[in-house]
Amino acid sequence: MSARQALFAGAARLISSFAHSGWRQMLTPVLFNHKPLPQHLTPPATQMAEDVATGYRWLRHDAPVGIEPASGIAFHAPRLALPPYMARTPVDLTGAFNGKFVDRREAGLVLHGGSDASFETYEREILRRFAALNQLGIPEDTLLFVSLPMMRNAFFQDALRDGVFRPRAVELLRPGTITRVSRLEIISPIG
Repeated sequence: MSARQALFAGAARLISSFAHSGWRQMLTPVLFNHKPLPQHLTPPATQMAEDVATGYRWLRHDAPVGIEPASGIAFHAPRLALPPYMARTPVDLTGAFNGKFVDRREAGLVLHGGSDASFETYEREILRRFAALNQLGIPEDTLLFVSLPMMRNAFFQDALRDGVFRPRAVELLRPGTITRVSRLEIISPIG
C-alpha cells in the first residue's frame, strides 16, 4: 500500500467513525477524485408482480447488491460505483473505501432511504409501501431496511415496539457501512 492510499484509507476510517453524517457525505466526492470506482453496473431486473389497487410494482435484482446507507440507493456488488444521478443526492460511500461491509444472506428491500424523516413521510411512504408488500407477494423473510434518520424517530420506535411491521424484520442502514444482500427486492410506483 502506498503512502497516498494509506492516507486516504485512514482519513475514510476517521471520518466514518464520526456520528455526524455530513462529514461522510462531504468526504465521498473527495475520495472519488482520488480513487475512482468502476462504472455503474445495474444487475438485470425482473418484474415479478404489479398491483393496480396499491399502485406499486415489484422488481427483483437476482444478483448481490450493496446498499448505500445515506440514501438507500443500491449498487451492483461487490464493485460499487456512483451513478451520475446520485450527484444530487447526499451519499455516504466511506464504507466502500474503508472496507466496512455488512453481508446479509437474506434478500433485502429498502423500505425508506434518505434524510426525510418526517411523520408525513412515514404515513405517506413507509406505511403505504409496507401495506403493498403482502399484496404484491413479497416473501416475509425479506429484510426491510430503514435509514438512520427515520429509525431515530420516536413514532417509528413506537411502531417497532407495537409490532406494526411483524412478521417482517426491520434493519437499520448503518452509517459508514455498505450493506450487501444476496438479492434486492424493489417496489416502485406504477407509471
